[in-house]
Amino acid sequence: MKKFFLLLTITIIYLLLTSCFPTSEDLHETAEWSCLINSDGTGFEWLMRGNYSYETFTLDSKKILYQSSDGFYTRDFAGNIEKVSDVSEDVILSNTQQYFLQFKNNEIFRINFDGSNEINLTNTPDIEEKTANFSLGDEKITYSSKEGNLYTISMIDIDGNNKIDVISDSTARLSNPTYNLFNNKIYYLYDGILFLKSINIDGSDNKVIVDSLGFNWGNNYILSGRGEKLIFVSLNSELKLYDIESISDIFLYYPYSPKNGSKLAQFFNNDETIIFGSDTKIYFIDIEETNLQEITEGYSPVISPDGGKIFFIRDRELPVED
Repeated sequence: MKKFFLLLTITIIYLLLTSCFPTSEDLHETAEWSCLINSDGTGFEWLMRGNYSYETFTLDSKKILYQSSDGFYTRDFAGNIEKVSDVSEDVILSNTQQYFLQFKNNEIFRINFDGSNEINLTNTPDIEEKTANFSLGDEKITYSSKEGNLYTISMIDIDGNNKIDVISDSTARLSNPTYNLFNNKIYYLYDGILFLKSINIDGSDNKVIVDSLGFNWGNNYILSGRGEKLIFVSLNSELKLYDIESISDIFLYYPYSPKNGSKLAQFFNNDETIIFGSDTKIYFIDIEETNLQEITEGYSPVISPDGGKIFFIRDRELPVED
């Protein structure tokens, strides 16, 4: 009995001591850091702590553009930071980086990049505008709306003129429309995220092009710059390419497993190469050869317009504080 109480006492003392002193795993926490690397995998740099909104490159490829809590900033490769816009709300940045779209009071507003010249594009306070996208050159804006049980896909000029209601449906949710100016079609999600459909802007030739779309936190498909291809995720987690001209899809990668909220993928090199992240790895895929090349560890990659640098996120171990 004495031995039992002695062992019990030793055990209790051990548990108390180990609970007071953290293990090596407890000492090391990680945080998200923005990083930069050359597209050939050299020249890795830790840039700044945090995963900011709209982390991308300026169009001249010389600076990183990102949104903080009080507006937009640029950071050049020497580390110089400059505030370039006071717009701090949740917005959609245009492809030319000249405008924002903002949803407010059931309306869509277009705002200049510097925050000036706010224009109400829709003027339909009784109709809830849902999702919107700029066309490649920002000439057009496509958006979805909901009035009661009726969902509608519409297109409007950048100045708010020439609105076209392309299609309406009261039996399924329509969302995330994108205008392809090269073939005058609009691509959109049908019935939530299950189907990707295309339709002419006059409402004709409405058809399903992908019938097993996978879920990627609202970022379900990407149209290439020349409007010839689409990237999408299938229902069984395959990253695929849809060729619009040949009406066929091509397998690219499995299993596609991005971080929550990560960008789906990005075309570059005249739409001949794709960059994407899966789990904690970043890859290139040559579309013609479907060759896979691992670049670095990280996620949410964005490649500069000139293809020279990659901006991405990586988890970094924080130093132990005394």
